[in-house]
Amino acid sequence: MLTLKRLGASSAAIGLLLLGCSTGVADDTAASADQVKQGTPGGEPGTGEGEPVVPVVEEDAELPVQWPNRGSADCQNFQNSDPSIYKFKLNANTFILRENKCLNFEGNFIYVLFGQKKVLIQDTGSIAQGMSRALFTQLFPIRNTIEAMIGEWLAAHPNEDGSPRTRDSIELLVSHTHSHGDHVSGDYQFKNADGTPLPYTKVAGLRPADVASFFGLTNWPNNAGSIDLGDRVVDVLPIPGHEASHVALYDHGSQLLLTGDTLYPGHIFIQDWGTFRKSTAKLAAWIKETDAQGKPVRPVKHVFGTHIEKKPGTGAASFYRYGTRFHPTERHLELTGAHVELEAQQAQSLGPVAPSTEQFFDDFSIDP
Repeated sequence: MLTLKRLGASSAAIGLLLLGCSTGVADDTAASADQVKQGTPGGEPGTGEGEPVVPVVEEDAELPVQWPNRGSADCQNFQNSDPSIYKFKLNANTFILRENKCLNFEGNFIYVLFGQKKVLIQDTGSIAQGMSRALFTQLFPIRNTIEAMIGEWLAAHPNEDGSPRTRDSIELLVSHTHSHGDHVSGDYQFKNADGTPLPYTKVAGLRPADVASFFGLTNWPNNAGSIDLGDRVVDVLPIPGHEASHVALYDHGSQLLLTGDTLYPGHIFIQDWGTFRKSTAKLAAWIKETDAQGKPVRPVKHVFGTHIEKKPGTGAASFYRYGTRFHPTERHLELTGAHVELEAQQAQSLGPVAPSTEQFFDDFSIDP
């Protein structure tokens, strides 16, 4: 969790870029219906008996204009009438979770990507200051939620011969956008008391070297890499700056770019300005790479970050103050490749010396 200065400055809009850019301790208590609510449209592990069926690609559900779990003016005991974890099914293999802002003002978004052999979760939630692990596990049962999702997914994806797949047929990869506390608070739920991962589970460490090892990256932070979840390849790019171990993920299966706290509709805090400038430029170039035929290697359908800190509209007044627990209305979550390019351009134009005030743009701010 961060506590940083809040200073203002005016800035330009994104309109021209948007028009010109083409973006082709484990707890066994089951999560209750009040804790998790299903959203609606609007080494290598074994494979059990037989081979898994490769699913037919389906259309994505319509993303919510207003996400639930925006908090409340009268949160009671870290709760309100919304679930602690809201679950949205983008498609059969892609899910987006959101933590209730009554539980923590960060209101984190967590991404879950299913492949045929592995399922990747990015981030594990944000514990409130002073909250015990026991209470956090009760209110935010992230591990049980994920395990229930895995069980449902396996039941819907049997082997080719019709036999059911077992839990040991898919490995759970617990990763992070980066290592700030509001993104790793639930890690312990995926571990035994001695800190070792639970069965069929791999948990990423928090240092850059740990993250590089987890994803099989060399020469951090210069080299990108990829991980195959089983008929679903996810590319990994180190983008330190906001935090030293930060990564971006590009999912070829859904054409989603996951940017963590480096880019989202809100206040982009920066730990290392020079590194941030390099990383945003690298990220913008990465999603513009083409193959031998000139086709985009990573066409971006949506850019998803991990928070929303904005109201609909533009200008400095459309940003919620950092730490606000209740958002009556919010800007929608998704950004575009044009926003990636704009952020990189603005970071370069601001120069090598970090600005002394927060720089506001239409859909995000830069706050060194």
